Amino acid sequence: MTSLNHILCALAFLAASPVSAFGQATGGEITGLILNPDGKPVEGAMVTALIVSRMTPRQDSTPPPSVLAATSARNGTFTISDVPGGSWKICAEIHDQQLLLNTCRWADGPVVKITAGGGSAAVPAIRFQAGAKLHIRLADDAGEFRKSGWSGETPVFGIPMVSGFVALPMVGSDAGGRDFEILVPFGMTHRVMAMSKSYSLADEKGAGLSGGIAIPVHFAEGSAPVPVTVHLTGKK
Repeated sequence: MTSLNHILCALAFLAASPVSAFGQATGGEITGLILNPDGKPVEGAMVTALIVSRMTPRQDSTPPPSVLAATSARNGTFTISDVPGGSWKICAEIHDQQLLLNTCRWADGPVVKITAGGGSAAVPAIRFQAGAKLHIRLADDAGEFRKSGWSGETPVFGIPMVSGFVALPMVGSDAGGRDFEILVPFGMTHRVMAMSKSYSLADEKGAGLSGGIAIPVHFAEGSAPVPVTVHLTGKK
């Protein structure tokens, strides 16, 4: 057999093999359905698959992905392709005016397994829960931000979740203070932590917020959320 024939035989073998010359197995597929609180399909939700444990190590030098994503279609379905073997946690979120909670921020998302050789896994229907907009108003009573030209430290507000301690993002500021918001579930008491190295803070009744003191916030199901005001009373 000539050298050319040897090469052709080798290429034919590799083409027929389920594993490439670099040792990467064919990826699998994760499918599912995203619903709103009323059970209707949700279009445009960002669905992510987060690696929990890998089935087998890759044999090539390409770093394996730890996060994969897809967007739900008009009928609420989604497909995540080329998924390496392992266990994956599935989460969904949507950034619009529907006030729907991230499905993994307040509870554990479903976990599915993809075999090392590929295959497919169907996720049970994921249903969003309605959320309340928790709004924190940091009132600069002492005018410290104005004195510093708004360049000093900004106090941090956060709440504990299943995914860990999450800081509230700042959504606005004006001459009188700063505003922070985050979506939280109805029917739960949320402990808002206020932290600052440079400034003294007080709640709406004037009680100091230091040493890990938290502000309890509770929104009854279907109620209109009431903003929470925290006062910056001066420097420490």
